[in-house]
Amino acid sequence: MSSTKAEAAYFAQEHVHTVDDGRGAREVYLDGVKVDDAVCCADTQLGLVVAAYRPLEVMPGTDSFDGYHAWGEVRVEPKAD
Repeated sequence: MSSTKAEAAYFAQEHVHTVDDGRGAREVYLDGVKVDDAVCCADTQLGLVVAAYRPLEVMPGTDSFDGYHAWGEVRVEPKAD
């Protein structure tokens, strides 16, 4: 399986949440604490959150944002209006 197919299969799983997966705005909690940074991906099964610090900054000389990975108990809920 190619890397692209493997990535598509991973991100299509129900327990993986991304900004553009079409499931609407959500709030992400890590160990019971709301993540206020810009969450790019949250995996409730692995307990992984990938987020960018706010304000969003691109790392000098790259196309990458300044962010972090965090592990723990991840809960994702629909955002209240």
